[in-house]
Amino acid sequence: LDDRQLVRFSRAVAEELERAEAPLEHIGEVLGLSQTELAGLFGVSRQALDQWAVRGVPSDRQEKVATLGAIADLLAAKLKRDRIPGVVRRAAPAYGDRSILDAIAAGDEARVLAELQDAFDWSAAA
Repeated sequence: LDDRQLVRFSRAVAEELERAEAPLEHIGEVLGLSQTELAGLFGVSRQALDQWAVRGVPSDRQEKVATLGAIADLLAAKLKRDRIPGVVRRAAPAYGDRSILDAIAAGDEARVLAELQDAFDWSAAA
């Protein structure tokens, strides 16, 4: 490996370790969310979200955390980090003229992930 590849690999490992330790922080950071906004995606208070950080995410919310993690990872891989907060706040026809955040808050995170995967699947365009 050359120096550039080694640095890239090291950053990827560091990011993966960070995500593994604190998925809610990773989601909030990538999407540019405050604690209150992140809590709103789950329909809970900021205080409840703080408790999840200490006690762990309740089992009935694990699937949504995983889906939001996949959304954050996909956006981070395909877009410039500083553009993501604006993208997730912009209304789009693909999400019923709602923003990605509004669609997630309404429980449509699986649809959001599927739409994003389709949007970034450039093999279909070829």
